[in-house]
Amino acid sequence: MNDLSLRCRQRRFFLCISLFAILAAWRSGRASGAGANCASFDFAGQLSRATVEPETRWLALGTPEARPHLLSGWSIDELWHDQVPFVWAMGDAAALRFTRFATGPFDLYFRCRPIDLAGAPAQEVAILVNGIQVGVTELQADFQIYRMPIPAAVLRSGENRLDLRFAHFRVPAPAPKGFPQPRRLAVAWNWIGFGAKAPPTPRTPPPPPQPSAEAGSLSLPFLTRVEFETKVQPGNSLRWRKIRPWRTSRLGPGAALEVTIDWAGPQSRALRFEQRAFSSPADVTLTNRQVASARISFLARPGKSAGAETSGLTIELPQLLAAGCPSLAGTPATAAAPARAQPSHSGR
Repeated sequence: MNDLSLRCRQRRFFLCISLFAILAAWRSGRASGAGANCASFDFAGQLSRATVEPETRWLALGTPEARPHLLSGWSIDELWHDQVPFVWAMGDAAALRFTRFATGPFDLYFRCRPIDLAGAPAQEVAILVNGIQVGVTELQADFQIYRMPIPAAVLRSGENRLDLRFAHFRVPAPAPKGFPQPRRLAVAWNWIGFGAKAPPTPRTPPPPPQPSAEAGSLSLPFLTRVEFETKVQPGNSLRWRKIRPWRTSRLGPGAALEVTIDWAGPQSRALRFEQRAFSSPADVTLTNRQVASARISFLARPGKSAGAETSGLTIELPQLLAAGCPSLAGTPATAAAPARAQPSHSGR
């Protein structure tokens, strides 16, 4: 009787152990499946699909790299005496676009020469930024370098417009029928520097955004905006583990990461998230109540960091996560955005 009772107890013990093992395996399977489905968008993994917009520092006019910045009033790319690349600005005005994320004023440098016109007064160039005139420069003969201070008040964060208006230009006689019309030449432009009076050295080109050596992390050069387009599900949260310096050993005061979320549609509002506590995780539940398209952009600001042209920030594990996923601290995400998340109506 005792032997029978012992065998029964042993069977019950092994049955309980088996049930516990099956239950643990089932829970593990559910957890791993949930983990695989948690990340609805991996920013580092989708970098090849992002729009990368570096700050404009130098335009070498007359080269293919500068051509996308030219909006109107420009002729073809040429070489002066087969050596110096340049572009003629034609008529009474020309316009170009440039990108600026730094918040302070800067000096605009440019090298150009006016059209040679016998008996004409000195050529003058009026410079306007985003429709506001900031100054007028009188040009000397041949190619010369000029400087124009640009105040911070006329600048926008992102794309800006530079208009150049000329006092006069060459008015050619009409060409015979069937011949191309002569160009109305005003000023030949060699280069424009936005806060720079010399081209960047080939040895230290600005680094591109790139996935870091650590899987799932994203490295951003300072003053380069990286924008992603994605669908956002209700309850999605934007999270990363922490932020650390990239290609530099220390960061100066004021270094920051700005994240902008632009919702598509006529009622679009931008949510701007700025995090200065780099060692802390970020966990922001987004506010859309239905599936919505959004443009999510990251911009690293250097503050007073040294070597900002060749360094930046690394964001560890930046992701959009599905509702109910464990947070980086191991607890469910909160429904409220942090205090640093401020709504803004300003568009780009």
